[in-house]
Amino acid sequence: MSDASLFSTPHGSSLRCACCGRIEITFRGVPFILRADDLPAIQSVLRRVVETDANADDVWEMQAHTGARPITVHYRYGDLVELADLIHGTSAMLELEEILEEVEGGMGMGNGEWGMMKGE
Repeated sequence: MSDASLFSTPHGSSLRCACCGRIEITFRGVPFILRADDLPAIQSVLRRVVETDANADDVWEMQAHTGARPITVHYRYGDLVELADLIHGTSAMLELEEILEEVEGGMGMGNGEWGMMKGE
């Protein structure tokens, strides 16, 4: 993974890999490697969890399927609220990147540099 940071919270961070474009979200020391397309589904699940009437210490089980075998992680409800914030922030930064790329492309500045143009 590259260290192109997208978003961070006190207990987690997200990075985008420069070579494959995948997203690494590390939360409380556990790394999750995702595609940007995975984020809306994860956001939806976490939103439903956050909206439940739960105590901060209630334990929830999160399972992810990998190429080798399923992995199960246990988080307290309060942790899942924090993870939801991290996922939301990561998604927002990816949307911002897309907007900036569109604006940059529309200005004919595809080399990644910003500049000023004199108006008529």
